[in-house]
Amino acid sequence: WGYWKHTRTATEVVSGAHTSSVTVLTVDARVDIEQGATILIGSEQMYVISYSDAALNVTRGVNGSTAASLSGSEVISIFEYPPEVVDAVQIMVRRDHANAGANYANVSGLADGQIQTFGGLSRDARDLLQPFKRYVV
Repeated sequence: WGYWKHTRTATEVVSGAHTSSVTVLTVDARVDIEQGATILIGSEQMYVISYSDAALNVTRGVNGSTAASLSGSEVISIFEYPPEVVDAVQIMVRRDHANAGANYANVSGLADGQIQTFGGLSRDARDLLQPFKRYVV
């Protein structure tokens, strides 16, 4: 869903200069930004892994964007996804979680707790996402 460009402006702004390799982003005061959010600063997208007070632990340059240096006081936008997309993701996460212990995974016992699954989208998730499908002509 990286093509989705609907955002809202966060209350937070970047606090202080950050190089493009820094993965802990300091903001003036964390209010709107939550764990799991994708944020936009300039043209760079970042995924918020976690936060502690006004420090955001982020993955830089996600969704094909490029990590960039920040000078401070940059405006932060938060991506907002359609409710149907959020619901479809939750359906798939519940399915994968329920099947994690079954013979559903093609890899088991990974050290980091991740599983790799087969099966594609469930019918419910596919139905929710149908209006967003783009056809190549």
